[in-house]
Amino acid sequence: MRHTLTIAVGLLALSLLAPVSIAAAEWVCRESSDYCAEVDGAVVPDARFFTNDNKEKLVVELPSLSMTALINMKTRKVITAPQESIDLEENEGAYHIALPNPSDAPVNTLSIDGEVTRFKVKDSEVHVLKASSCRPPVESPVPGAISVAAPPQVTDDLQARKCLQRDARPTRNTAGCLKVAYLRNSCGQPVVAVIRSTQHLFSGNLPQSATLVLPQGAEYELGCFWMSGATAPTDYEVAAAMFQPKQPAPDAGGHAPAKH
Repeated sequence: MRHTLTIAVGLLALSLLAPVSIAAAEWVCRESSDYCAEVDGAVVPDARFFTNDNKEKLVVELPSLSMTALINMKTRKVITAPQESIDLEENEGAYHIALPNPSDAPVNTLSIDGEVTRFKVKDSEVHVLKASSCRPPVESPVPGAISVAAPPQVTDDLQARKCLQRDARPTRNTAGCLKVAYLRNSCGQPVVAVIRSTQHLFSGNLPQSATLVLPQGAEYELGCFWMSGATAPTDYEVAAAMFQPKQPAPDAGGHAPAKH
């Protein structure tokens, strides 16, 4: 017993003398396009967002302020630090974000009002909102030009396809989106188009399909072409297109001719 006690005391003494290794605190997050940011009321289009699976942790890069905010939604605390001092190490779509020493970065309290999260960075007021809240409504060049119809049977017509032109243009007012894709009908009659889109996200590909009616000269915003956090641009494919069938003219009594 005395021998065993002596060994135990010796091991305890060695453990006290040995240096203690403490792993740096870190968050594991993925880039997200679900948010947008405003600084002093102006949208910040180059802000980037990273969040963990339960969305209790949120990291906001604010290049215009050269700062990064690390937000704990559960405790309603935010750490702000110079952007270059926050190390985001990416590994298979996940970012390992080392937290700064609390003595090196100020810790502030969040203000959460509904879907708006507010905090201060230096002398600026920062608002974090849902991405759709920072996206201005899109005005069609032709009022009332675009309608989403109940999907008809679309027979592919090469001449109708030639009427449709796609392009992508940079956007400055939409957080989390670098370019927006558009579809325009350059012909003198309405075109019905089946559009297939595929978003390439870290979580996998997201395919969607929609049937649109584009009157002559109308332009339609298909959606974000290059989304922050995507692995590649969104694919927009015209799967089929045809000229919109003309409706039969009503008879003198205002009734459409009967079908036989």
